[in-house]
Amino acid sequence: MGNNELFILKEGKVILPANQWFAERIIGDYDEANQDTKLNELRLQFNAFTNDLEKIEADLQQDGEILKCAGRINRSRNSLMKAKAIGDYETAFTRLDAWEELLRQRTEAVIAEKELICSELETLTQAPDLKQATEQLATLQKKYKALPVSVPDIRNEAFADRIEKAVTAFFALKQAKHDEFGKELLDNLSKKMDLCEQAEKLKDSTEWKKTTDALLAMMEEWKTIGPVAKHRSEEIWLRFNEARDHFFKRKKEHVKEIKSEQEANLIEKEALVTKAEALRESKDWKKTTVLFNELMDEWKKTGRVAQEKSDAIWQRFLDAKNHFFSRKDAHFSSIRTEQENNYTRKLAIVERAEELINTSDFDGATQEFSDLMDDWKTIGWVPKEQGDALWDRFIQAKKKFFERKDAWRDERRQTMAAGLQERIQRNRSFLNKINRDLHREEDLLFDLDDRLANLPATLRSYEKREELNETKEEVTQHVNELRKKVQEVKQKLQADEREMSFIMRPPKKKTDQPNATESASETHQETLITEPTTTSPSNVSENNEATDNNLPEETTQESPL
Repeated sequence: MGNNELFILKEGKVILPANQWFAERIIGDYDEANQDTKLNELRLQFNAFTNDLEKIEADLQQDGEILKCAGRINRSRNSLMKAKAIGDYETAFTRLDAWEELLRQRTEAVIAEKELICSELETLTQAPDLKQATEQLATLQKKYKALPVSVPDIRNEAFADRIEKAVTAFFALKQAKHDEFGKELLDNLSKKMDLCEQAEKLKDSTEWKKTTDALLAMMEEWKTIGPVAKHRSEEIWLRFNEARDHFFKRKKEHVKEIKSEQEANLIEKEALVTKAEALRESKDWKKTTVLFNELMDEWKKTGRVAQEKSDAIWQRFLDAKNHFFSRKDAHFSSIRTEQENNYTRKLAIVERAEELINTSDFDGATQEFSDLMDDWKTIGWVPKEQGDALWDRFIQAKKKFFERKDAWRDERRQTMAAGLQERIQRNRSFLNKINRDLHREEDLLFDLDDRLANLPATLRSYEKREELNETKEEVTQHVNELRKKVQEVKQKLQADEREMSFIMRPPKKKTDQPNATESASETHQETLITEPTTTSPSNVSENNEATDNNLPEETTQESPL
């Protein structure tokens, strides 16, 4: 920085120009005679400040001088703010700013380290191992003392207070633990003496497994109990161990005695395995299932065998048993799949039958119901719990359809009967009328015959006879026509009455006569696959199942002749 930048000469005054650290200020007076002298004097004054900065920089190399350096940096800054000297203030203040930042970082690092030490000390009261925690406390205290003693931060006092409280709390806890440890030794001794007494009660037991488990459990419990006083430790252990050794010595002798029994049991179980292996490929599922259950019962009744042979002999028996039942399960699985397909097919029949309930094509639906029944008979079994429900749905659909058909047929019969009855009445009336006409004509014909027979002989008798004969011929022809018409009407009446009788005849009732029974399939203890044991739909006919062909064709009503 040139002289013209370090100072300003103006009106007899030496002025320091303003910068980011201080405002413009006057540092001295001069005149032309002493200008150079004055400026040199002011330059020499700045050297003193520069020397202070060099010393500060040297001290900063030592971490322990944080507080000392911080004070000197602060004093140097204040001095430079008011100094009456000419020099490179910008460089000086820049160095001071950098050092203050360095001191701030160092201070924060120390503060963080102290915070960590305090936190670790405060958690020592929760440590499970007090001995190890004591060693850790000493290490932390030593570490704390090694840090700079004086840090320019108000938190120093708080840290010291926290450390003192943490150390005090730890040693208070340690003393309480020590007092408690003595009580714990006595409690442990009491617990171990109880185990000794329990073991001594069991040492002559003959319940080998139960007592073995109990003693092993006591041993595990013994391990969980803490220490006892050293002068009692060996004594109490020898007492407990002596009771255990006494029992296990007796158990060992007992095992020798039952070894021969186990060998005999092995022979029996080998025989059972041989039988089981002979049955493994059987396809008589039901009978073989019973036999395997019997073999299993015999196996359970047979005593134990030696441990080293037990797993092998049991595995052979189990392999044979599992092989048979795996084959059996596969067999019935295929049956189950077939039954599921049968269920699907029968369900389709039921759904179609339910669709036909409300159809108006009674003839076509009647034939289709017959076809559905035929299809049903060709489909195999389904499980009973499903088959019965399907069959009930099918029968209900069929019943509802034929009830509608019967109602429709009854309505049609009534309509036909009403029309037929009206025609019968009309034809009867017509028959009565032509019978009356016939009687009149017959009476007339009789009268003509009588008149011809009693015709007197007169001049005009010939003409009269001719006239009467012509009239008789006409009446005779009319009588014959009437008689023919009477026969025709009677025949129509008889046909209508037969038709009426047929229409009004009550329909023959047919009952469902199932002629096939589906039997349950083979079962075993794991799987049960059955068809409905109730009668199955084989040749079932619905009531009033006559087709419309049994009804007479409705004839067109004719007018009386």
